[in-house]
Amino acid sequence: MELLQTLRGSGLLANPVYYAALVCGLFALWFLFKRGVSERAIWTAAIGLSVLIAIFVFMFSVPPSPFQDFTRAYWGAGRGVHSGWEGLSQHYGREVFGFVNLPILAYLFAPFALLEPQPAAYIFTALGFGAVIFAWWKICALYNFDLRTRVFSLFLIAAFGPLVYSFREANTTHILLLPLVLAVSAMRNKQDLRAGALIATAALIKPFLLLIGVVAFLRGRFRIAIGGGIVVIATTLLSLAVFGWDAHVHWYETAIAPYSGAPLPAFNSQSIASMLSRMERGPGAYWSFDVAPLADVFRIVLYAIYALLLAAFVWAVKPWRSPRADDRAFEGEMMIALTLSLIVSTLAWTHYFALTLLPVAWLWTQLTSQRERWALAAAYVLAAPIVFYGVRMGEGDFGPAFYVLGSHVTVAALIFYALLIRARARLTP
Repeated sequence: MELLQTLRGSGLLANPVYYAALVCGLFALWFLFKRGVSERAIWTAAIGLSVLIAIFVFMFSVPPSPFQDFTRAYWGAGRGVHSGWEGLSQHYGREVFGFVNLPILAYLFAPFALLEPQPAAYIFTALGFGAVIFAWWKICALYNFDLRTRVFSLFLIAAFGPLVYSFREANTTHILLLPLVLAVSAMRNKQDLRAGALIATAALIKPFLLLIGVVAFLRGRFRIAIGGGIVVIATTLLSLAVFGWDAHVHWYETAIAPYSGAPLPAFNSQSIASMLSRMERGPGAYWSFDVAPLADVFRIVLYAIYALLLAAFVWAVKPWRSPRADDRAFEGEMMIALTLSLIVSTLAWTHYFALTLLPVAWLWTQLTSQRERWALAAAYVLAAPIVFYGVRMGEGDFGPAFYVLGSHVTVAALIFYALLIRARARLTP
């Protein structure tokens, strides 16, 4: 147990083991394909290796006690809402550790609160596991993955640190892969209203995903925007009808406003703004969960980066050539918008980046050169490791390297974004 705590407290120990296990697992699967063993044997090995590496990452990920997001925020809000607004209001305003969603959404977790926290967390985790497996299966079908790609993608998903971190926190992020994947499927079936409703359902839980709806509107995919708008407006009106205006003012002032204007520099916020905040404040900010406005020079740099990212999107899309995106083009633009929403959010927890698995799957089908594949692999390597408390990082032991190591997921997401832009640009006639 002492060794477990030591490894969990230092990614410098756990992550080399993780990378070795990742390489060995990939090599083992490659060897089975090379030897031409049966499909059943390959799947047995793939499932076994995936379970092993997922357990390893889960054991050594933070937080030390699993399911903290669920027990402190979701289960707590579900229990509180049984007493109406009086009970629910106590779960707002707990800095980053409380419930932050629209008040009406607390009812989604009310059934879990009928149980004790730990059994409820296990049930919630099982539901999340089912959602991720179904999302993976649906991705494989949507993008026509062959057997080799299906096998390797299962292992790589199981090994993906931000995804497993979301499971360890028992957050909702990984569950949202499913409605996003189903939205892609609906678009392909010419069901844009349904696609918009599914995207909005995810965005109600994670509001940064509303950027996808904004892009849909700007690109002339009005049925997607309308479908999403109906869901968002109806849910908001229902919430107002149940809890009243004052409750929503309290929700906004405690859960939204504090984190919408200034970044949080803590190690597990991986937005561009958080990266710059760590650069401004130094390694000591690695443990800071207090938001702080950026200095003027860093704010200018931030806005310049945003402008470059937006300019790259416009260059890839070339709206003057095609004001309305067709299905093939908009699917790529949705992947760009999803990735962009992560890195431009003021607050972007590391587990949010589990959602990049969908853009990466789309991107895999669009790559045309070995150089691009190597770039994608490098981004995965940067994004995938175990999420850990880097004690020595916060103490400044690594000098300038801190500014890369402390924002490695942000760097990975920027590589993903660049590859997505390049792939989308190739679709423009």
